Parts: sequence; structure tokens; C-alpha cells
Amino acid sequence: MPTEIGLFTRLESLSLEGNLLTGSLPTELGLCTRLRSLTLGKNELSGELPSELGQLFSLRTVSLDGNRFTGTVPSDLCDWKDRGVAYTGDFCPQSTSNLGCIEPGCLQ
Repeated sequence: MPTEIGLFTRLESLSLEGNLLTGSLPTELGLCTRLRSLTLGKNELSGELPSELGQLFSLRTVSLDGNRFTGTVPSDLCDWKDRGVAYTGDFCPQSTSNLGCIEPGCLQ
């Protein structure tokens, strides 16, 4: 996903599910402060989740399942539950191995 996504500051919904996207999520996604729905499931995204996603205070629904994220859930994202964000999915690759999955316990 290109870093230029951060230029779309009025973006309210981003749905790129099942597009075989690769690479990591850019920190600039946190600049899309009007984003209410983020659907990025069933891709090949990897790396750590940027803490800047915690700046998306308008966010109401998130789907990130079926990717290859690693690391830990940034503490800012753990606030999603308290803010009433509906989170669906898991952070684990769709495979028989759970190696490399991050622990989303704070979102459950």
C-alpha cells in the first residue's frame, strides 16, 4: 500500500479485501482521521501494525484477518475496544501454522 494513502484525509471507508496486497501498512494511514471503516482482510500484508492506526478516532469497524502481521498489538490499538470499534478476524495467516501470529488479546 503506498504511503500516499495519507493524502486522502477525507477518506471515510477503505475496503481492499482480497486484493493480494503485499508489504506493510504505511504509518501514513493514521492521517486518514475521518476513516470509519477499514477492511483489509484476505491479503498478504505483513510486518507490524503501525501505532498510528490508534489515531483513527472515527473508526467504527476494522477487518485485518487473513494477513501475515507480526509483532505485538500496539497499545494505542488496544483502545479500539474501549471506543466501541467492531473488530473482526484475527491477525494470523490463513495457514495450518500459527507461527508468527501476533496476540490480539486486548481486542477480544
